[in-house]
Amino acid sequence: MSITPLQNCSEVGASTVLWLERARWPGRTCSQIATNFIGNHPGADGTIEHLGITARSLRKKFGDDKCIDTFNAGDAEDNRKWLQTKGNERKKYKAGLAMGNVRRRIGRAKPFFNAAIKHKIIVENPFADEASASTGNPERLVLVPADWIEACNRKAPCEDWRIILAFARYAGMRSHETRIQKWEDIDLPNNVMLVRSHKSPPVRRCPIFPELRSHLLRAKEYAPSGAVYVQTRYGHADNILTTLDKIISRAGLVLWEKPMQNLRATRETELLAHYPAKDVTSWLGNSPTVAEQELRDDDAGEFRPGCRRWSQDCWGHDRGTFKSTPKSTPDIAGRSAIK
Repeated sequence: MSITPLQNCSEVGASTVLWLERARWPGRTCSQIATNFIGNHPGADGTIEHLGITARSLRKKFGDDKCIDTFNAGDAEDNRKWLQTKGNERKKYKAGLAMGNVRRRIGRAKPFFNAAIKHKIIVENPFADEASASTGNPERLVLVPADWIEACNRKAPCEDWRIILAFARYAGMRSHETRIQKWEDIDLPNNVMLVRSHKSPPVRRCPIFPELRSHLLRAKEYAPSGAVYVQTRYGHADNILTTLDKIISRAGLVLWEKPMQNLRATRETELLAHYPAKDVTSWLGNSPTVAEQELRDDDAGEFRPGCRRWSQDCWGHDRGTFKSTPKSTPDIAGRSAIK
């Protein structure tokens, strides 16, 4: 029996409309809705990848055959608890995710159910009451001194790894940004570079700080003739954390929390101690709100005074005057990763 398109829906009861719309999409499972949603999504590759991870986690928890109209708020709560205890895909679902990742995962699941609402398959989102706003976790914020990175560079297997670490620690680049920079954007004579990103903005202007300059000069010297990219070993989406863990261990250090993110956060914290937030956020490509959150997370006040002392040693009291990088950067966070 074929079902003709609805006419004058306003004259039909809401329950009848819902029944007819369900009949037009029989057996629509959560897995099917998620697949359709992702297939039609106009987002960037990274966004699609994260939506795919969210869809896989829902299938892992509830199976492929659970119809989307059978989800309720209890299922959403069970999903959150499962993510906290067993939702880590990288660890083969034998460990949980950090709360920030749990919230992001829930935030990416909500649109699947919103799409079902728009198609009148369900009338409410079972995940509506689940918190999905991403918040920083100050307990995972670690200030990574420059001499830790120099120790890692001495144990790095190649020049690509040295410039990846230097980009993250001394330019505050995101992990994927460390692997997509081009030599044509590096203006060493004028100490400025254009930073390409898959985030917004796609291109930003950033100073070449003294600590980074020496690494860029060395990378330029060892770069293959005609090289387009500053590093050529990895693609932007490659997982580099396993090798990074090995490098950190060879350097006699213990892997710190969120290794790449904390390199960027350390640089941002240093710069915010010495430069206006509007300049720092334009260089690093994030919003003032994110920068303010970094400082709010530093509720113990450990980072900022130490960073001011460090920046005065490195750059001098005058904001525009740079000195050479100090040979040893103190553990200004009051924490040590050295074995």
